[in-house]
Amino acid sequence: MTKTKKIGIFLGFFIAALVLGFLLLENLGIIERIDHEETIETKSAKELDQALRARGLDKNFFKQPEKDLEKYFQENSEIIEKLSAKDPSNSYSEREADQVLRERGFKESPLVYRYDGEGNYIGETEIDGSKKDIHPSYEMDYYDETGILWSIRITGKNLTASPIGDDQGNMFSKRMIFSEDEIMTSYDSKTGTFYRTKPKEKVLKVNRLPLVDKETLGKISKEIGGHEKN
Repeated sequence: MTKTKKIGIFLGFFIAALVLGFLLLENLGIIERIDHEETIETKSAKELDQALRARGLDKNFFKQPEKDLEKYFQENSEIIEKLSAKDPSNSYSEREADQVLRERGFKESPLVYRYDGEGNYIGETEIDGSKKDIHPSYEMDYYDETGILWSIRITGKNLTASPIGDDQGNMFSKRMIFSEDEIMTSYDSKTGTFYRTKPKEKVLKVNRLPLVDKETLGKISKEIGGHEKN
């Protein structure tokens, strides 16, 4: 396989993961869809970023909507508690988040954040593993050894993992979320609040694991269609 073809395949998965990640968050009520019928054709991640900026989507694509999230959680889950996202004890620093994922075997993929410590949306920014700056949430897209693409997220101190698709271009139609805790943490940037909620099963089924780590996700990947690479 040529280098150009490999890059093309990677970008295809990158864009698919971007869209599916958006749909997942939209279904959870965390972001709203921005309708845009024009096709964006790009040859690189840099060109994709430039295309989004040209259409004004860089500021809004993953930004939370102006809606009452507390009302949404009241209707779709049981609110266990509300925490201040500005209290540093409720979130990880860049260095701590990096360490949490490295200890679980996630070392190869970049870890990014979208909000600063004050709740300002600044777009996707890769962490500096040595920094002590604190952010309300972090994200990582991770391909495991079986070819499954996972979306790994830290919100507050809640770690979740969701399989998106595989390296053959197959995307999962069923939404699956794995966590060490049945209580989910969501971030409201408008009020600077973490909502700790137990979602109604009809809205979101949370699959609990003793530990969300590379080894455990690899076993799950084999059960949902992953394959060993030669």
